[in-house]
Amino acid sequence: TLFGSFSTLIKAQTPDWASDSIRKFRYPERDYLVGYASEKNTSKEDPQILLGRIEGYAKGQLIEYIRVTVQSESTSEVTEVNDNIQKKFRSIYSTSSNLELTGLKVEKSYDPKTKIGYVVVSARKIELFGYYKSIVESGLTKSSQKIEEAKAALKNNDSQHALKACLEASNLLPEVEQAQKVLLTIKAGNTTDADVQNERTAKQRSAIEDIIRQAQRSSGNTIDEASFFIARGLKLQT
Repeated sequence: TLFGSFSTLIKAQTPDWASDSIRKFRYPERDYLVGYASEKNTSKEDPQILLGRIEGYAKGQLIEYIRVTVQSESTSEVTEVNDNIQKKFRSIYSTSSNLELTGLKVEKSYDPKTKIGYVVVSARKIELFGYYKSIVESGLTKSSQKIEEAKAALKNNDSQHALKACLEASNLLPEVEQAQKVLLTIKAGNTTDADVQNERTAKQRSAIEDIIRQAQRSSGNTIDEASFFIARGLKLQT
């Protein structure tokens, strides 16, 4: 899903940004993420419907670009230490298509003479960087607070409360990981953990899994408690 975009529509001749060279000049890669698509209206479709569809294609290009870049970054960061393979970005690399982007600018143009629709979507990297870095920091802070709450509950032998807090913490991490994907794309080739905080995320996931195991062991695995664990977990994950 992509949201927070604004668009402009031009009914004119072929826009200058339909040219690859002009588009790259107007939206240099160092400053922008860009997606572009065009299509000829061969079936006499409503131009608005045509433009809506190719807007989806252009946005899909951005999603694919981010996915491939994150995969490339994660592969380049695989290191072997004491015969153990460590993947710094294991927790945030996935092929999920549910990536959200904010701050997109959408430009559309339909040429009634040639019956071709054009769409370009763009986002300034500096604006995306600040927005998604704040999402990572906020999400990890809230998750950390829930983990501490779970640890305190375990000390008081309240396994149900501990698990509830852990599941709530876990539910915060998918949004963090999506934001980290965007940061990795923006910082491709120049990634620092201080920006992306992938190690902090991995440690939190590990802590959550450890607390859940402890809570389940201390619960005695009664039918009622097991039902609570499953129901609560499914509800939060959904």
